[in-house]
Amino acid sequence: MTAAVVALGAAAADAHAQVSITGVRTTIDFTGYAGAGLAPTPAAGQLDSDAWMVTGMSDGDTTFGGTFATGDLARGASAGGVGTGGLYAFDVAAGDPAFGWQPGTNDFTPGTAVVRFVNDTGAPIVDPTVRYEVWILNDQPRANDVAFGYSTDGVTFTPVPALTVTSVEAADATPAWTMTPETITLTGVTIPAAGTLALAFSGDDVSGGGNRDEFAIDDIVVSFPGCGDGLLQPGEACDDGNDAAGDGCDAACTVEHGFACAGEPSACASSCGDGVVASDEGCDDGDTADGDGCDATCAVEHGFACAGEPSACASSCGDDVVASDEGCDDGGTADGDGCSATCAAEPGWTCAGEPSVCATTCGDGAVVGDEGCDDGGTAAGDGCDATCAVEHGFACAGEPSACASSCGDGVVASDEACDDGGTADGDGCDQGCVVEGGYTCAGEPSACAVIVLCGNGVLDGDEGCDDGGTDDGDGCSASCTVEAGWACTAEPSLCVADQDGDGVIDDLDNCPTVPNATQLDDDGDGVGNACDIVPEQPVADGCCSTGGAPGGGLALAALVLGALVGRRRRA
Repeated sequence: MTAAVVALGAAAADAHAQVSITGVRTTIDFTGYAGAGLAPTPAAGQLDSDAWMVTGMSDGDTTFGGTFATGDLARGASAGGVGTGGLYAFDVAAGDPAFGWQPGTNDFTPGTAVVRFVNDTGAPIVDPTVRYEVWILNDQPRANDVAFGYSTDGVTFTPVPALTVTSVEAADATPAWTMTPETITLTGVTIPAAGTLALAFSGDDVSGGGNRDEFAIDDIVVSFPGCGDGLLQPGEACDDGNDAAGDGCDAACTVEHGFACAGEPSACASSCGDGVVASDEGCDDGDTADGDGCDATCAVEHGFACAGEPSACASSCGDDVVASDEGCDDGGTADGDGCSATCAAEPGWTCAGEPSVCATTCGDGAVVGDEGCDDGGTAAGDGCDATCAVEHGFACAGEPSACASSCGDGVVASDEACDDGGTADGDGCDQGCVVEGGYTCAGEPSACAVIVLCGNGVLDGDEGCDDGGTDDGDGCSASCTVEAGWACTAEPSLCVADQDGDGVIDDLDNCPTVPNATQLDDDGDGVGNACDIVPEQPVADGCCSTGGAPGGGLALAALVLGALVGRRRRA
């Protein structure tokens, strides 16, 4: 036989429906009751009036099969502490409604609630057992009681004084719902097949005055000997009051694999750490240590899979979950990406998250991943920058990386001031990639040019002259070149006229319009051979000219300077 739990108000019933007994244990736990009254076809929150009847209410008695959904017969749901008499669905514990009443002058003082059961097992029920809970909220200074009685004909009830529960007259300082469990075996009572068992719960004033406490009945159970009645019978190893499997005590009242059961009704539990997977255990590896895949509560740990008894647990590298001794898990088993094929973080990498995201650590001296170098630091300008990329103009090698620039490669790097692609001196950028004096260099490869300082009185670079000014027409032009018809010497340059450009100034030139640097004058007439009509003419001493000015070049320079001085003095 099976146990039945009746969810009141959840289903329709016929005009003569009662609470059906179909197994060894039938329970009314008032699930769904919300104090919405009684009806033969109960709506949500109502009791089935074919099974329930209430008397002693100010709005009148109910009858089996009638509809009563207003007034003091339908006061709704409450946690207690109400002041209006009537029927309520009291929430005696969190989420646990019970059939209750608030007694008043004309409500349930006295009053009785009757519930009828019908034997639908097909066989007589002998010596049934009745269990129920009485709940009291003692918040008022008057004592009331809850009495119990039963009947097999629904007319004549047998009271059971021993089961009467009375509230304390003085109110509790901190009122709270308290529960008294009641159990009685109706010895000598037989309920024939299709017969009825009616239970009555009555209340009345006992002592004191003023307002009255609140009362409720919950978890009414009718059972008879057999597996599932919650009582250990001969041949039963357990009896937890139901025939459900998987809770430790099966439908044959046998203790299930991995469980231990005790008490009436039996309380069954599996034991984590015994190597047997039972109840809601996801694993059992024979111990209660964490971190091995099966934790202290026998739940499979994150990232593990467990099987067998006792459970063998293992993590799986490449499943995106970091578990066991894995340092990382990026969802793959390839090397070289920071997380190795064995789920270990590779040298030079740090990994975090699930799946693991791995990154190189620039500055640790190890060249890994997409690093072009790693010199052990993150400073820029030394060849390996803060992101471990090789800087422009450098070449790096080794771990930690040693980086150097190369003079002559056309790239200006490191401490090079220039790099013209060669290592020759004299072109502005010398063999050490240093800018030579008098030059300026720019670009890659470096283009170098003489620093022009025309007008400073000093001959710089390829200047032909520099007279300290930048005027044209004075012999030294604005670009420091010797102008046509002039000769310039010294620093600052001194320039005098020299029409023929032979290096002999006009004032001293014996032939100023024809170049004759030698100043030959064979006939000594003061006119050079280059422009003399009579090349040979006796000189005063009767001899002849042999050509060339006395003193050669030095004499000429002296003459130039003398002439210049004379010109300046005349000026």
